[in-house]
Order: sequence, then C-alpha cells, then structure tokens
Amino acid sequence: MVIVAALAVGLTTAAADAEAGKLPKVVKAYMTALALASPKGAATTVKLSAPGSNAEAYARGVAGRVQANTDAGQPSRSSTPEFDDQHARVSLCGGTPRSCLVYSNFEVVSGKVADFRRGDIPFTGTLSRGDGSAHDALGSSLSVVGAYQLVAGDLIVVVGVKNGPTRLSFNYKGTYVEPDGHRVQSTQTVTPGAHLKPKSSATLAFTFPGAAPGGSVIVKSAGQARGKVAKTEMPVPVFQPA
Repeated sequence: MVIVAALAVGLTTAAADAEAGKLPKVVKAYMTALALASPKGAATTVKLSAPGSNAEAYARGVAGRVQANTDAGQPSRSSTPEFDDQHARVSLCGGTPRSCLVYSNFEVVSGKVADFRRGDIPFTGTLSRGDGSAHDALGSSLSVVGAYQLVAGDLIVVVGVKNGPTRLSFNYKGTYVEPDGHRVQSTQTVTPGAHLKPKSSATLAFTFPGAAPGGSVIVKSAGQARGKVAKTEMPVPVFQPA
C-alpha cells in the first residue's frame, strides 16, 4: 500500500498501523466526524486534516456543502460509520434503501489525515480550493470556498457570500463553464430561501453533473430594488496538494 511506502518521507506510525490492519485513531475520529454531516462535525474533519493535503481540501469542500444546507434550512443527513480494522477501511452507510461508500488507503502525516480514497478512486483532479480571490456582485463579495467531485461524477461547487448594503437573492441555477467552453447547468442549487439581509453572510452550493474542477462557475444574483441582476464568473482551479 502507498501508506507504508511513504513512511520514509514522514508518515507516522499510524500509517504502519493501517498497513498492519488497524485503523489509526485519527482516521476513526475524522470519519466519525464526517459521518455526522453537521457544521460541528465538518469543522472537526478540517482540524484533523494535514494542512495542504487532499484530505483537508475535501474536508473544506464538504464543510461548505454542509453549511450551505444548514443556511438553507435543509440539514444534511448523517450516516453510520462502520470500521473494518482488518482491512483498514471505513464504510459510511445510510439512506433507504441502505447504501455504503467505502473509504480506504488512508495516509496519516504528523498525526493528521492527509489522503484516502473513496470507492477506491484517488482524489487526483477531483478537488478545488478556489483561487482565494473575492468577486463583486451588486456590492456583495463572492468567493469559491471549494469544490469536490462525487464518486458518481457530479461536481459540487461551494460559494461563500458576504453581503453588502442591500438585500440580494441568489435563487437561481448556477452555470459551470468547462475548460473547452461547454456549459453545464446545475441540477441542484442550495441557497437561502429568502433575500439575503444586508451585511449578512451565507454559503451556496451547486451540483453540476459530469463536471470536474478546472473550469469556472457563474453565479447569478439579483437586487431587491430596480431588478438589477449580476452574473459573477469565478475560477475553479484544480487543487494540487502540498
């Protein structure tokens, strides 16, 4: 496994535990928090992630999606973690009918989770942390918090909003522009149900089928007065772990 091969470059003995058939405590804590699908649990996954790692980029993206659901009054559904110490795997299970997603190939660096696979698929090319820039939209500030591709292939893009002096609405579908110029409309849009109050903040989440990081997202917003509408395009670059 990759875990043992990386021991020589700084992985802790927790990695050796995973290879020996035992899940490190930090992995169990990370996955337990991830299964909660709550703002508190999501914040815990970020704290338990190695800085600049795939695990951190994924945790921040999921945390953004969880916060968007919370802001919209649609709390995320929790799942049940099932730990397989013998094979160093974790399954998160839930739903009706019941289904599970298997997480494996965990890497731990300096006591924190650095990498893993979902459904035996590596994170390469599936994550984004945005470009760190803020973009104006009718006096509000928008930025890409993160993005992550689901195992099924959909791309979740999370956008943070810091509102300006006026009430704004974001109740519109998002648009994703792929590197070749092809446009994809969001099939699910999670935004606050009413106009965003002046000087308040919120998190938005958009689901784009079959898309991947490397393009840009367009978010539409409208002012309450005079029908002003803005379309703000922001880059969603592919994340490269440190």
